[in-house]
Amino acid sequence: QYVSDFAWSSATSAYQIEGGWNADGKGESIWDNFTHAGRSHNNETGDDACLSYYKYKDDVQLLRNLSVGYYRFSLSWPRIIPTGEINDGINQPGVDYYNNLIDELLANNIQPMVTLYHWDLPQALQDKYEGWLDQSGIIVKAFADYTDFCFKTYGDRVKFWITFNEPFITAQLGYGVAAFAPGHYSPGEGVYYAAHSIIKSHAQAYHIYNNTYRESQKGQIGITLNSNWADPMTRTDLEHVEASQRNLAFATGWFADPIFGTGDYPDIMRYNVSTFYLFPKLSKAEKLLNKGTSDFFGLNHYTSHLWLSSASTWLYQVPWGIRKLLIWIKRTYGDPVIYITENGISEHFSDGLDDDIRVNYYKNYINEVLKAIKEDDVNVKGYTAWSLMDNFEWAEGYSERFGLHWVNFTDPERTRIPKKSASYYRSLAGNHEFKSPRERDEFHYGTFPEGFKWSVSTSAYQVLTKIIVRFFCQNCNLCLKQIEGGWNVDGKGESIWDTFSHTPGKRANNETGDIACDSYHKVKEDVNLVKMLGVQQYRFSISWSRIFPDGTTSYVNQAGVDYYNSLIDSLLKIGVEPVVTLYHWDLPQALEDVGGLLNETVVDRFNEYADFCFKTFGNRVKFWITFNEPYVITWLGSPGEAPYQAAHNIIKAHAKAYRTYKKFYKGKQGGRIGMTMSTEWAEPKDPNNPSDVEAADRVIQSILGWFAHPIFKNGDYPEVVKKQVNERSQLQGTPSRLPVFTDAEKVEIAGTADFFAINGYTSRLVTYQDKSTWPPSYENDRDTHEEPIPGAIQATPDWLKIVPWGMRRLLNWLDREYGHPTVYITENGVGTSDATVDDQIRVNFYKAYINEALKAQQLDGVDLQGYTAWSLMD
Repeated sequence: QYVSDFAWSSATSAYQIEGGWNADGKGESIWDNFTHAGRSHNNETGDDACLSYYKYKDDVQLLRNLSVGYYRFSLSWPRIIPTGEINDGINQPGVDYYNNLIDELLANNIQPMVTLYHWDLPQALQDKYEGWLDQSGIIVKAFADYTDFCFKTYGDRVKFWITFNEPFITAQLGYGVAAFAPGHYSPGEGVYYAAHSIIKSHAQAYHIYNNTYRESQKGQIGITLNSNWADPMTRTDLEHVEASQRNLAFATGWFADPIFGTGDYPDIMRYNVSTFYLFPKLSKAEKLLNKGTSDFFGLNHYTSHLWLSSASTWLYQVPWGIRKLLIWIKRTYGDPVIYITENGISEHFSDGLDDDIRVNYYKNYINEVLKAIKEDDVNVKGYTAWSLMDNFEWAEGYSERFGLHWVNFTDPERTRIPKKSASYYRSLAGNHEFKSPRERDEFHYGTFPEGFKWSVSTSAYQVLTKIIVRFFCQNCNLCLKQIEGGWNVDGKGESIWDTFSHTPGKRANNETGDIACDSYHKVKEDVNLVKMLGVQQYRFSISWSRIFPDGTTSYVNQAGVDYYNSLIDSLLKIGVEPVVTLYHWDLPQALEDVGGLLNETVVDRFNEYADFCFKTFGNRVKFWITFNEPYVITWLGSPGEAPYQAAHNIIKAHAKAYRTYKKFYKGKQGGRIGMTMSTEWAEPKDPNNPSDVEAADRVIQSILGWFAHPIFKNGDYPEVVKKQVNERSQLQGTPSRLPVFTDAEKVEIAGTADFFAINGYTSRLVTYQDKSTWPPSYENDRDTHEEPIPGAIQATPDWLKIVPWGMRRLLNWLDREYGHPTVYITENGVGTSDATVDDQIRVNFYKAYINEALKAQQLDGVDLQGYTAWSLMD
């Protein structure tokens, strides 16, 4: 298993994907010039490539679906500074493009891993100064100015910089044998002088960052070198061993020794080359300037010599070679931090979606990396799959495909389609581990940390079975019970659940919560139960209509206020922290009579109610939840636009209450406030089928993300939700049923939670199903079909299958999706259909689910700080 903060990534480079080669003021690069001269396969060019200059948001969604935490991409120097020299001016549209890309990545909790130079030198620098062959210092200064501008412009958000990608390739293929741009042929001295300029340029860039930006920006900077493993033909033959070491010195040590070693070129290289060519020398000052100029060792690795071939004539699958190379780097360069910044395999098939060769390649290579980490103690911190999508593969044009996503280069829209390898890589990046189902269910022994909050819960007007709250529910006519009872005593107003349960035929056996557990009169008994459990918290809800009988401030029911004061004081007396939910579904009926959650005035009414609670109870309550499971409140309503409008108002009401608490109470009361959201884990039925993977993600985004995305991200709904609802609405000939937040509302909503509270009970298999012709409803908008997990134990109610491992996957998903928030499980439990006290099924349920929570916290690094059992009593 990989550690939780291991940096999973995928990569591209500017020239290979962006297109827009001369758009919006971009200057010509050496690759533009090279391909326009007909020097690539079939005279193909990167003029359009994948059109990522226009489709960067689509690319970010591909990354999000891969569950990676990083994206390695490069900046196009001539897109930012057309001539390469900053005094000639910058190109603002190019600057804006990368600003937009970086912001979009961060909005999706993907960290940018930015390469400053990935082979596309401004052609003007090649024409005026011979590019990297220049030894006057002009090219070094031009690169220094360019990097300084990038650090200054993007460094507030970019924390991972790579100066050069594979300088060996630039020198050898670009300035040696002329196979790559700029097509300069000088296999002797030209190669070494180009490398000489690159090494000095890298050192200058490192010191600019280190001296000027590191302290304020807190990032890291390094270089990416490429290296194949060279295994001696005969390991017992000293000449063969020396030959393999010579190969590594010339390919890798050429750049690694100056940067990670002595500051100078390898001895064997200086000796051998100077015999035939004028080999550049590094001065004492330059050696000191070079030495130690990388915070990590960026490694691109693809192959070792011999064995099974791929589409590339140079690329052979030798998985064990990467482990040997990693060990060699550790031993040769003093155990540096290593990031694998490229690794992958190509095919020639134009429609290779079923790319088992790539699946096997990743499986075997990544497993060898895991061995190097676990068995050889190599300090590898990240892995990057090359590449995110099929792209312009340099001199090979579009004939060679490395992508996790297939790109249709004959389609003007450059459609991207996930390959089987994308699903496989997602499973690794998402779960951090190679495990069989049997290993997945193994019990983990460990201890939750000191300070972990154990809790138990109820709500004022309580649902016993909770069957109606799940999106898999098939039946709404199941038994309703209440905790508090006393539905109309001491001035309490009628709630929507009072009305609902008093209406004949709405509930099984026409039962109501009028008496229920009579907790309104049994504070002492309930608190004693809490005390006996030994928990640190008790989560309960306040009945809005017990405080404000008609839902407004026109009348305060003091008897209701006194009840909650008594409950809170009794809890604090036994050392239990009250966790208070302001709204657990029991809206005052008087507000429902004027539109309820569909009437935007509910936003202000809820804020007034919340403000009163903060003012009245906040000196003792330090943990607030605004709404419980807003998804449940909304989807049981009318089809069409009603669920969306109700959700819209709930989110605005939550945000307004949060801002009220933060502005007027948080400073003096010192509490925390958030919202409890709900979902079940959605497992793709076929994890190798991209349609199922996307469908499962849509389920979670449309249930959990519907509310979490606005609060924990950018104040707006998830893109996939907006896209689905808009498309379905258009098919039905109506405007989008999804309301739109204004820019001011987005600012007001974003960041309105001090913790992530989640209720979870079960899991389902999900597959794609086209429901475009079905009646409009929130569930149908997903275009999915859900079914039970095969083999899962059936519990009560019918929708609840016991799937413990789903809890861990859910916790990992929200950890990745929302940027490692502090998490509290605020409900988890199982029902039974009888009145037995010998509830072994519940014992087993808690044991299994809580153990999966422990795995998520201890093995995966999820910041889980509390667990709440549902519920204190029937």
